Amino acid sequence: MKKTTIVLAFVCSVLSGITQAQTSQKDELVNTPGGPIKKTNVHFVEKGCYLSKENGRIKKINIKTGMVMQEYDISQTNTSEQNERTGNHQTVAQIDSTFGTGWVTYGYWNHSSGEPISYFSTDWIVPNPPTTFNYQTIFLFNGIDLPVTANGILQPVLQWGYSAAGGGNYWAITNWYVESNNVAFWGDSLIVVNPGTNLQGVMQLTAKTDSGYSYNSAFVGYPTCSLQMNNIGELTWANETMEVYGITAYTDYPPDSVVRMTNIQILTGTVTPALNWTHENVVTDVGQHTIVVSNNSTNGEVDLYFHNPSIKQIDAGIPAVALTPVTSNCNDTINLSITLKNYGLHSITTCSVNYMLDGNPVVTQTWNGSLVAGQTTTVIFPTLITSVGSHTLLCYSSNPNDSIDGESLNNSTLIHFDVVLRGVVPIVEGFELATCPSGMLPNSNWNVSHTSSGGANFQITSLAASSGTESCMLNNLINIAGDTSVLETNAVYDLASIPSPVLAFDVAYQKTTATNTDKLQILTSIDCGLSWQSRRVILSTALATLAGGTSSNPYTPAPSQFTTYTVNINSLANEHNVMFCWKFMADPINPGNNLYIDNINITQSSTGIEQIINNTDVTIYPNPNTGNFVVETNTTEKQTVQLYDVNGKLVLTQTINGKVTIDANNLALGVYNLSVIGNEGVVNKKLIIVR
Repeated sequence: MKKTTIVLAFVCSVLSGITQAQTSQKDELVNTPGGPIKKTNVHFVEKGCYLSKENGRIKKINIKTGMVMQEYDISQTNTSEQNERTGNHQTVAQIDSTFGTGWVTYGYWNHSSGEPISYFSTDWIVPNPPTTFNYQTIFLFNGIDLPVTANGILQPVLQWGYSAAGGGNYWAITNWYVESNNVAFWGDSLIVVNPGTNLQGVMQLTAKTDSGYSYNSAFVGYPTCSLQMNNIGELTWANETMEVYGITAYTDYPPDSVVRMTNIQILTGTVTPALNWTHENVVTDVGQHTIVVSNNSTNGEVDLYFHNPSIKQIDAGIPAVALTPVTSNCNDTINLSITLKNYGLHSITTCSVNYMLDGNPVVTQTWNGSLVAGQTTTVIFPTLITSVGSHTLLCYSSNPNDSIDGESLNNSTLIHFDVVLRGVVPIVEGFELATCPSGMLPNSNWNVSHTSSGGANFQITSLAASSGTESCMLNNLINIAGDTSVLETNAVYDLASIPSPVLAFDVAYQKTTATNTDKLQILTSIDCGLSWQSRRVILSTALATLAGGTSSNPYTPAPSQFTTYTVNINSLANEHNVMFCWKFMADPINPGNNLYIDNINITQSSTGIEQIINNTDVTIYPNPNTGNFVVETNTTEKQTVQLYDVNGKLVLTQTINGKVTIDANNLALGVYNLSVIGNEGVVNKKLIIVR
């Protein structure tokens, strides 16, 4: 389909005993997912290395040392070699190919404008082996191409037979990059996979710079199976492809009629675009063809047929699985219903419907009834009990009419879903090691992201803090104009136990120029992050109130330069599944200076809380401390000090009058939320005990 002659491939793990049919010719052609190419132009990429394209050369670079291991000139294209390759595929297999060569059938979607493709994943199941083995090669993959005028493709590939990476009479997986010049790179071996194995090929945009675009190709579940290619052109042409060489008989294809490329998900930036897949059937001599089943951008499907399927006499399958809710769940109990369909000619009166959750023992229900050809029914299962984290659910049918199923490929449906962590209220977050033990973001409590390639993420820092030693910082000086940086809770929170909840947090920020229009938005979700409601937007002028002018030097605020903000969330008092999000939106032309967030508290509101925060000076020192500390206020009225641990448990109560020393030596080291309660309201502070 494309005129491709440079191949870059990183193969996934060490496998001994792999050989390839060879000849004595120095310029022997070998198969790649971009077409045959001279063997002398294929080079090895060791584990621990990545590839970078710079000034017409490709460099192989050691990840740890940054050392250039080898350099290849790809600026020259050998036209005669291209003609030889495109005109004579027989050199590779040494035999005629009478049942299709090259990209015999595929589906594609071209992304022509806007944010680049940032994520492309596809699930498929390894087919059964071909009945005959005649040194044929079969490639099945999802890939992203450069524009047609540039030629180049990144692809996680399932192969049968021989390629430049090795192979034999088995299925195996690799990752490839193919470009339009005469140099090729590959790893040392393949990972063998068995028929029936579930594969998920993923390509992701990892960076976007003035030098170009960087991408990673990988198979999920195979940690060593990835290829990093840096500084190439933008990949815009997504495809689901069957590519073959050396097919000499109908039986050289797998006996399965189809490989279903399912759960197709494509993102452009952070957006799921509208897709319109187009199919191309280049070779149809034994009925090879592509069917676009679904253009859904989060769960699409493109089916690649090896040959025309004959309708089976008895054939049951699972076309759909329903979870309540879908994709993300705030609880550890999930309702499951499975759709059973009669794909065959004969009516089905009994069938086993099964599921397997995370590889645990299979759960089976026997369905009895009557399904005529094409009819479906829904089988309801008892509630699933799961745990926090990511899960895989395999649902499949078996034994229709107590006999063998005529077609196995439509029997199963694979679902991925997440169960969200449930947090404890009140929330006290100062980004200290007690609540963020890794000292990094993201972590078990917080997730971070940004919208622009090269944009800035929130990170934990010890450069400044409202209290304690750590805070959450956004390095806005290196940010991309117009980028949106997100700090979001991983957990959901039950606010039903807090009658009048209030969200409070400390912020410090500085402008670089008076015209900066950065802003901070606070949002909440009550459906596990599927949708968000804006609660407050703070503009740059308000954020920079205590910063003391403008500066282009990196802003490092003193504790006195933090401002405490509150957000009214009374409407969430009876909600059980609340998430919180801070979005910092950089100036679309010229971002300002750095932003710091500290002392995030979600606690019970009291009348006058805004007034006490603004007008009552509460000081805690030393902080951190070893268990003895002073609480000092600027009022002589009696007030109550309450100390809560990170689980929201009240561990200390004491009455104060202006200034008092408190003995907390009996408490464990860690971060505590200290509340000073008076007639005018409540002020919350973070207290750290260290020893």
